[in-house]
Amino acid sequence: GGRDGQARRVWRRPVPRSLSSFPEPGRSGLSAWPPAALPRIPTPAVPVLVPPRHGRWRGPGRGLRRLRGASRNCSFIMDPECSRLLPALCAVLADPRQPVADDTCLEKLLDWFKTITEAGSSLLVLQENPCLVELLFHVLKPQDLSPRVLSFSLRLAGMFAAQEDCFQYLQQGELLPRLFGEAGPLGGAAWTAPTVRSGWIQGLRSLAQHPRALPFLADCGAVDTIFSLQGDSSLFVASAAGQLLVHILDLAMRAPPRGHPGPQACDGPACAQKIVCHLEDSLRAAAAPQLTQALNVLTTTFGHCHGLWTPGLWGRLSPLVGHLLEKDPVPASHALVDLLLSVARSGPGGHLPGRAGVGGSLFSSASLRAGVTPASRPQWPPQECYLE
Repeated sequence: GGRDGQARRVWRRPVPRSLSSFPEPGRSGLSAWPPAALPRIPTPAVPVLVPPRHGRWRGPGRGLRRLRGASRNCSFIMDPECSRLLPALCAVLADPRQPVADDTCLEKLLDWFKTITEAGSSLLVLQENPCLVELLFHVLKPQDLSPRVLSFSLRLAGMFAAQEDCFQYLQQGELLPRLFGEAGPLGGAAWTAPTVRSGWIQGLRSLAQHPRALPFLADCGAVDTIFSLQGDSSLFVASAAGQLLVHILDLAMRAPPRGHPGPQACDGPACAQKIVCHLEDSLRAAAAPQLTQALNVLTTTFGHCHGLWTPGLWGRLSPLVGHLLEKDPVPASHALVDLLLSVARSGPGGHLPGRAGVGGSLFSSASLRAGVTPASRPQWPPQECYLE
C-alpha cells in the first residue's frame, strides 16, 4: 500500500485505490449479482481469524492465515493484506493500457489461488472479494484485452467452479456459460490465440470435478468444441483436448445411474454417450487424423481410467478395432499398437476386459505391420491379446 499520498503499485505500476476507475462494463455486470429471484447459497461459517504464532508462513501457505482451532494444513483463508490489494490487482489486469509483459506472474497468481481454493471455501473467497467476479465479467466485454489475461481469467473461473457450491454461485449470474459457451471467447478474435484456447481447456479441466458440471458441459456445447480442438494447429492444445475428453468420460462414468447392475458405456450421462458415439464414428472414419485422434483418446482412457465401466467400453468398441486390423495396410498402425498395449495392461487382473475367438495373434500381427520388431517392442504381458 502507499503512504503519504503515494499511489499503490502492482508490478511497479501505479494503480487506483479502489475500483472507481474500473471500466464501466465490468461494474454493470454485477449490478444485480446475484439475482434477487434466485436463492442465495449460504456462506460457510468461518472461525475467528488469528495471526500465526511465528509470523507468516512461507512456502505454499504464503499469503494465507490459519483459522482458530484448525490444523496446520486443513483450513486457511486469504491474508487481509492480500485481500486489500486484490481490487488494485484486478484493475491492472482489466486495463488494456497496462499489458502484462511477463506471464510468469500470472502463473504464480494461479498457483496462489489454487492453494487458497484447495485449503478452504472458494465461495467464501468470491463473496469476500467481489472484484474477482467483476474481473471475470469484465473480460467478456468486447475490448482489446491481452490473450494472456483472458486465458488467466478462464483458468481462474474453472479453478473456483471446481467446488460445487461455488459452481452454483457462478451459475446464478450466467457467468460460466458466457465464459465457456459460444457467447464467450469462442466467437471472438481472441480465440485465434493458442494461449486462449489452452486456457479455455484448462479452465474446463479444473471445472469438471463434480456431477453438476456434466449437464453444463453438454448444454453449453463445450464437448463439440473439444472434438474440434483435437485437430488444433497447436500440438499442446490438441493433446490437452484429448486428455480433457478422457477426464470428462471418466467423471461421467464414475457414478452410474441407480438401478443398473453395473456401469456400461451406453448407460452414462448424455455427454458420455456423445463422446463414445464420437469415438465410434472416428474409428469408422476414412480420414487418418480423425482415426489417430480416437485411438490416442482410447489409449489414454485405458491407461489412466480403471473404473468398472472400462470393460463395457472396450466390449463396445473392440469390434471396430478388429475391423481396422483386417485392412491392408493397417491404418494408423503405430497408434493401434499403443492402444492394444494399453488395453492389455489395464484389464482386470492383467487380462483384457473382453476375450473372444478372434484369435491371440492380433497384437503380433499389428506389431509386424507397424514395423515394430521384437527388440523395439515394449514389454508385453504374458497373457495373449484378444479382441471381442
